Amino acid sequence: MTFKCFVHDFECEGIEKWDGHNEEESHTTSGVSPCSLCGFSTEFSFTGKKKAGTIPCVCEECKKSL
Repeated sequence: MTFKCFVHDFECEGIEKWDGHNEEESHTTSGVSPCSLCGFSTEFSFTGKKKAGTIPCVCEECKKSL
């Protein structure tokens, strides 16, 4: 499987290299996912570097308590 990042003109064949790219370079990730803190489904948009296997989703209520 080929992974491509058009923002950084990066391409690789393995998930390990793709995960490494996402940890080294900033990207925008958005979607709907359970909040990482309370588990309630919420829409999110995150811009930054992302560790492999993580979903950077925190609902508005949990953001208030941080």
